[in-house]
Amino acid sequence: MATHETPVLFMDRSRIRENYLELKKALPPFRIAYAIKSNSHPEIIEILKKEGSHFETASVAEIEKLLALGVKAEEIVLSNPVKAPQAIRRALEHGVTIQSFDSVEELEKFKEFSAPIGAEEGGLFAEKKDGLPYIRPQLRTVVPNEGSMWPLSGKFGADEELWPAIFQYMKDNNMRLDGITFHPGSQCETIAGWDSALYLTWRCIEIAREYGLNPTTINIGGGLPVNLGRKIPTAAQVGKVVIRHLKEWEKKGFKPSDLIVEPGRFISGSAG
Repeated sequence: MATHETPVLFMDRSRIRENYLELKKALPPFRIAYAIKSNSHPEIIEILKKEGSHFETASVAEIEKLLALGVKAEEIVLSNPVKAPQAIRRALEHGVTIQSFDSVEELEKFKEFSAPIGAEEGGLFAEKKDGLPYIRPQLRTVVPNEGSMWPLSGKFGADEELWPAIFQYMKDNNMRLDGITFHPGSQCETIAGWDSALYLTWRCIEIAREYGLNPTTINIGGGLPVNLGRKIPTAAQVGKVVIRHLKEWEKKGFKPSDLIVEPGRFISGSAG
């Protein structure tokens, strides 16, 4: 009689913690929002929750899973830049306000939930008349993704030539832009991936300001690599480049009010 074996994945709890703490040390000003699509096992969520982690999601189902596990809504980011209108509303009903977009079409869905330009920067806004919090829109930009094993630049994000139309729409409709986000590509194995992405992010900030917008949240996405037998940058090396850009921006009078990084495989990939 034939037998069928079931695959088993063993996870090292201590490695999950070590990876989280390594990244926290490399990027101390950042909120670490673990991308639960990489491994959403409740015990991993619990380990990271105890360490103070926040969480990144791509759907309402993932948001509801986290809420059921005791994660607070303000500790959740919804980074999928293309969503059904009911998903946007449902996330807001749960209290998840940070949501990404990459087109005017997506912005049209945000319009009824938007805070006006000049509203309190980086904070929580007063509830709207229908009881929902204001949305915190994050523009997902296209960055080169050099050195990435699985580039995402062809899947999500607004190219630079689209920014003026997006910013003009926000200006015309008095919609506050909360922040800029990007993803250097999954398993990004070169420092250049973050370096070029951050140069583009600063350019995006400058152009947004020309339209009277003032993005103050910076989300550098995921992409931090795990060891697959090739030379890869460490979290400390990535952190050094990111912090250098932030210090350069500060010299130009720009200081973000919220910083987010969204690791997935970096946290759980090497623990299994």
